[in-house]
Amino acid sequence: MWQAVTPFSFFLAPGVLTFFLWYGYNFLYFFKPDVKSIFRKIKFPSAPGGNLYHWKKADTSIEITADAIYVIKIRASAQNGEQNKTGDDDDLRVLLDGFEFGKAEVHEEKVSWHGFGTAAAWDGASLKGGNKTVFLFVQLTKGKHILSFKADGKPIIKEIELFQLDQKGNAIADAIFDFGEKAPGITTDRGGIPWKSFVFQSSFNTAPFRVKLIDITALCESSAQKGSSDGDNIKVYANGQIIMNPLAPTSFKYKHFFFSGDQLKGQRESLMISGEDFLFQDRDSSVELWYDETPELIRVKVEIEAGSKYTQNGNLDTIQSRLAELANLPAVLQINAYQLRNIMHQAREAATQYAYQKGFYRVDDKGVRHPLWLENEVDAFRHFVWNVLLTRKFDRKNAEIITTNHELFWAYAQNKKEFSRSSIMDMWNNKQGREYATQYPDRSPEELFEEALFEENIIRSPSEVLDQHQDILYTEYKKFL
Repeated sequence: MWQAVTPFSFFLAPGVLTFFLWYGYNFLYFFKPDVKSIFRKIKFPSAPGGNLYHWKKADTSIEITADAIYVIKIRASAQNGEQNKTGDDDDLRVLLDGFEFGKAEVHEEKVSWHGFGTAAAWDGASLKGGNKTVFLFVQLTKGKHILSFKADGKPIIKEIELFQLDQKGNAIADAIFDFGEKAPGITTDRGGIPWKSFVFQSSFNTAPFRVKLIDITALCESSAQKGSSDGDNIKVYANGQIIMNPLAPTSFKYKHFFFSGDQLKGQRESLMISGEDFLFQDRDSSVELWYDETPELIRVKVEIEAGSKYTQNGNLDTIQSRLAELANLPAVLQINAYQLRNIMHQAREAATQYAYQKGFYRVDDKGVRHPLWLENEVDAFRHFVWNVLLTRKFDRKNAEIITTNHELFWAYAQNKKEFSRSSIMDMWNNKQGREYATQYPDRSPEELFEEALFEENIIRSPSEVLDQHQDILYTEYKKFL
């Protein structure tokens, strides 16, 4: 479930000694697994039943050996009053060391009776006997921690598992869930049934770590493809608010389902939710997935950002990392280190001017302009121009070595086991810079970028990264193995 399987995983395969052979030069990396299961429990006593009680026999003690980031996976189910023949729904909610998840949650649609309708809880009225899996992202300190449960009726706990994210210094691996799982298709109205929840304890998104991006990929078939009267759908809640269907924001039938089979017709679709939406310090943040019919949840990737020593300018770690990056280049390029640095600065200066011309900047309270060039058109311009200049100075082959080596070191320094969409965006725009520089040797980098934009060969944000971009890059970079 946690193993990276995207096309770019071959670059950053975890758990092995990976040897990169680039034009006769060796690149050596050693990666630990990004997560490891350190605790699992699958046998639980039957709930005694009753109204709003502490289910003491379900309490679970977990011994932690190191201060770190952990993910607690809890899979449970609950029936409604008709199913359990009591007229009262089964409900369940979880506490960690007395901390009650979802206590301050505000939800757009649900009425949370005694806290049982939150992202981190199991509500029999909504679940209708189905399973819901909750992933709790927490920072835990060394020592004993207690998971306890409050229940109503007779909910069922099926599994508790604890994972530790791989961490090296101040750099942390992403949490990757490769589900490849179809929803069970429990009959429901068009509201959907809770399926997966990703909950971030309020203390999680404080220094030194925070969520950068939640990347969800799913597949839904239409009613015609299924030979039924209803297509597959997935509803997405972010912090209790429905993420509306951008293709039909006012449609009664589709507006509440971001992933709609009658629109997607069996095609994969991705949704990226910015980590900027999860910077609460007074309450949990969450993403919930509810299903209708039998959609397939392919993958959820939670990118976690930390203060990587590689990105902290001016300190010894940064200097050492960049020297190591330089050392992995062929000798003919190493001796041109000063020129490489100058070309990078030229590209950055050109991007600054582009940002000012195109309005990609902010003005501080002193009237000073600051360019905005992360994961946007300015970022694309900078990478494109960088590769145009490198190609004209060193040739296309060496430009490719320089820039791909840079992306590998960036991922390595941040302890990532595969390239993010942001990295794929950068690598694609790097490739376009080299191609246009080769095809049009006499035109300026700025002219070439405008041409590439016009011809729709530039990726301007991570949300524009498609499978076809990954496939093309994978084919080209196989030669590096």
